[in-house]
Amino acid sequence: MALKLEKKIVFFGLEDVLVKGKLDDSFKEKQVKEMLVKVKELEEKGDLTAILFSGSSKEIAEQKINENKLTDYFKKENIRLIDDFYLKQKSDLDKKLYDKKINENPEFKDEFFKQWTIKREAEKNDATKFLLVGHDILFDAYYNLKFSQIDFVLIKSALSDTHLKEKNMFEGLPYIKRTWADLSKALEGKIKLQNPDAFIKLIEKQLAIKLVGKEKLFSIVNMTLEKKAGENTVNLQN
Repeated sequence: MALKLEKKIVFFGLEDVLVKGKLDDSFKEKQVKEMLVKVKELEEKGDLTAILFSGSSKEIAEQKINENKLTDYFKKENIRLIDDFYLKQKSDLDKKLYDKKINENPEFKDEFFKQWTIKREAEKNDATKFLLVGHDILFDAYYNLKFSQIDFVLIKSALSDTHLKEKNMFEGLPYIKRTWADLSKALEGKIKLQNPDAFIKLIEKQLAIKLVGKEKLFSIVNMTLEKKAGENTVNLQN
């Protein structure tokens, strides 16, 4: 039976999505190849465009792509990696921070590159037809909800939070197995994001705690509540 594709452009993350990373002991290369064969068949028919991208340095990403023979499945122009053009878009401060991080840790990933790539693609195509296949609840789920706002799915067995293994599954997020059976359902729009409000609030609370510290955050919240209570008292008196 022919698929009724709702999605026409699918973005694949590299590490822990199509190549084995540090998160998923159950990774099976055979399943990935079977999935990509089906994706390539659809692309050859003109029904789908497959884009592969990574926030890793170009050198590291190209090495992983070549080692796993992913060029057999993706057109050269649809493999999007960090290059000079992207780096020139950064502010001087952001460029210095990037250089510092990549020098300290050559495996550093600039996760915003993926959102930047999606946004550029959306300038040429209908973003409602996009699907992102990722695995990280912050970089692939939260970033996506706040920035590019396209549909996405997360690889269940490689679920992570800022690249660290995440054991909890969050209600409302769309998860798939790394199989063609599940991916095809997502492409047909049968696996979708539900109400993400609780997830967004939780992530933003965690980010705030990391930014200002738990005790300081609670102090700010209490001060805000006290201020509002005072304003309400004044309004009642008036």
